[in-house]
Amino acid sequence: MANSNELIIQSQNIMQQVLAAQKANKPIDGLVKQQIRIMEEHHDEFVKEAIEAGVDNIERAKIEIKLYSNIKAWANKIGLPTEKYDNAIKEIQKRFGAA
Repeated sequence: MANSNELIIQSQNIMQQVLAAQKANKPIDGLVKQQIRIMEEHHDEFVKEAIEAGVDNIERAKIEIKLYSNIKAWANKIGLPTEKYDNAIKEIQKRFGAA
């Protein structure tokens, strides 16, 4: 699994490619799917590091919700289902009594 910095760099590169493809009226589906995979991997890496550090607090929950919200926004861009991310957000909110 790539480290967080590598994932961020990959994500930024894909964002640039998506912007260029949109300007050129080229399809972005493949790039968006790649971006979602990278963001999911980034989320998983974040959670793994948080668990190893014993972090399970509201700040972690806010970061996880933000990550899932961003992934959901990318999925919406090309009409992919977002139920998985909605459910994950609800579970996090329940865990911290925010739902």
